[in-house]
Amino acid sequence: MLNRRLKWLLLVLVVMIACGELFARYYIGLGDPPLSQVHPTIAYLFKPNQKVHRFGRLFQTNRYGMRSDDFLPQKIDSSELRVLVFGNSVVNGGNLTDQSNVATSIVQRTLTKELNRPVVVGNISAGNWGPPNHLAYVKQYGFLDADIVVLVWSSSDYDNAPTFAPLNSLIRPTEAPVSALWEGLTRYLPRYLTGQTINEAGVVPDAQKVANKRDIEVSQMAQREIFEMAKAHSAKALVIQHWTATELQARKPLVGHADIRRLAAEASVPIYDDADKLQAFLDAGNNPLRDDIHLNDNGQRALAELLLAALKREFPDVLAPRKMQGKSTN
Repeated sequence: MLNRRLKWLLLVLVVMIACGELFARYYIGLGDPPLSQVHPTIAYLFKPNQKVHRFGRLFQTNRYGMRSDDFLPQKIDSSELRVLVFGNSVVNGGNLTDQSNVATSIVQRTLTKELNRPVVVGNISAGNWGPPNHLAYVKQYGFLDADIVVLVWSSSDYDNAPTFAPLNSLIRPTEAPVSALWEGLTRYLPRYLTGQTINEAGVVPDAQKVANKRDIEVSQMAQREIFEMAKAHSAKALVIQHWTATELQARKPLVGHADIRRLAAEASVPIYDDADKLQAFLDAGNNPLRDDIHLNDNGQRALAELLLAALKREFPDVLAPRKMQGKSTN
């Protein structure tokens, strides 16, 4: 009788675990997180050639670890337009933004249709990246034949230097979890029970760093060098300054905003910010922010609209549409 009860209990336990695994994987969307890898100069980046579904949303990276379609290092079509957009989790979109709804994907689709020629928009980003990460990425991969380079920076990027600390597997996993249920129990349940805040990427935000002179100098030197390298590679540069909810509510940018603006102006790089665009979405009842800094789907659309307007205004010659071949007449 005891053995029979144990068998039933084991059977019930197996069924419960199987049901829990199916629920966690296919209903919640766990078990398949985007993976990161350590890099000696960039600090970390997304592993290349990933195609995962997270919380029901597609997250895809190309051979360069960008959240973008794959493309060759050099153009094979002289009419192709290439735009590289550098940023952090704001540009990346995170797990809660489907690949199709990321601003860079929207810009690529729109320009491809409008210009009637091939367009590549690379999304070079990862959570908490700053100018030094972007510079290291360029030194590793180059500008990949880009015509335009866009830097999306927030006020905090004026002192955003990498620490090269070991990656926290709960924030930036480097290996897939053994199961979806196990990931839910070990990664998310403890935070739910303790009431920890989870950001747009589904992770606990990094601890806030205290600004120091070294980090400010490292970040500013990286900004200057990126501008110089872009010019040396005949790539036009553009800076977009992203405002947080705190800045929008105060109607005043935080410390660091003016420094980034000054460095861009010194390099004769056009500067735009998204304050008016984000405020317009807020006024229309379409909240663009998921939290204080990260963009939801509305915000990604707002960023895409700003990027398109800025590119067309600043670089009309580069964005000239391909002329349609007319029919010959006898």
